[in-house]
Amino acid sequence: MLTVLKFGGSSLADEQRVLAAAEKALQARDRDRQVIVVVSAQGDTTDELIEKGKRICPTPAGRELDALLAAGEQIPAALMAMALAASMGEPPPMPTKKSTFSAKASSLACITVSMEGFSSTRSKIT
Repeated sequence: MLTVLKFGGSSLADEQRVLAAAEKALQARDRDRQVIVVVSAQGDTTDELIEKGKRICPTPAGRELDALLAAGEQIPAALMAMALAASMGEPPPMPTKKSTFSAKASSLACITVSMEGFSSTRSKIT
């Protein structure tokens, strides 16, 4: 069975909550065998970045705003990968030349967790 879990906002607001989310993902993996974890920005990060961007430029171009918001999503993706690696006793996957990361606010970081380990990807959702 495939299970998709999405964490963001307050559920990733601090280190303890990231660790708790990772634990939920691993429990789901033990139960369902294959889990996809989707993470988005922590706490109020998105709102704070939008406000900060608009203070600098009241009408930012979509491309720059997308890049700014995507930056806020990179942190929880890395923290979740680290939490999963620590919980599973293995190092996080190393990026390769084939790795691609989208600088779009509409993208989501996905971490696939299976009995063999996990892999991290960045997918553009249109």
